[in-house]
Amino acid sequence: MALLRALIRIPLLMLVVGILLLPLWLGRGMTILGIRFGSKVSRFAIIRWARWSCAIMGVRVRRDGPIPEPPFFLVSNHLSYMDILILHATVRGHFLSKSEIGSWPIMGSLAKLAGTLFIDRKNRRDVSRSIPELQEAMRSGEGVILFPEGTSTAGIGVDAFHPSLLQAPLALDMRTHVASLHYSTPPRCEPAHISVCWWGDMSFGTHFLKLLTLRSIDANIRFHTDTFHGHDRKALAQTTRAGVLEMFQPSAPDSFVLPSIEPTETS
Repeated sequence: MALLRALIRIPLLMLVVGILLLPLWLGRGMTILGIRFGSKVSRFAIIRWARWSCAIMGVRVRRDGPIPEPPFFLVSNHLSYMDILILHATVRGHFLSKSEIGSWPIMGSLAKLAGTLFIDRKNRRDVSRSIPELQEAMRSGEGVILFPEGTSTAGIGVDAFHPSLLQAPLALDMRTHVASLHYSTPPRCEPAHISVCWWGDMSFGTHFLKLLTLRSIDANIRFHTDTFHGHDRKALAQTTRAGVLEMFQPSAPDSFVLPSIEPTETS
């Protein structure tokens, strides 16, 4: 039954992508030409893609707290590639993702059409280049979403936030919104820290196929009631991480011990 579930979901997900590619291309083209309505077309398509995909995969999204309205700067803990789907279904914003995602089949094209901003985190010059790009997006009335941990985790805790890119909202004197993500799966299903969270040396293809066999997934996104500021980017990194920790609920059980392996960077 689980395998049949995955086999049914794959063509349905591909159908959703096929249906929404035209409005995504249209919206992106209009935006490039300076037609402001283009961003609304793209946003409509990407929200529908995220929500329809969640429905197909049996993802039930629960939202708590005030959802930020553009323009905004939002940071969150990072658990999985599913985070992008959940956030796109909830808020109207652009992600900052690692440059490698742009070359992924299907997902890379969707990310570009959705207006995702890309960065080479290993290149300090590219980090400096990205800050004005983030600021320009916010000045133009867009929302920006960032995972300051820099890598997805098993949901045991919240890793330290990298402060470099947090200079973007500070330079605009803009306060930062904070969200916390949590996943769970039904009884007798593989637990979320293995089946939904994507970390370590997990293969994307194998992990995604197993995820599609799950009967359902509960995704909880909590938005902090406060917004955050800091006198510098390091202070902002500490205060926003503390804000995430206030709402954080582990996706992994207390008994889980993280293996000693290299992390998987996803954004």
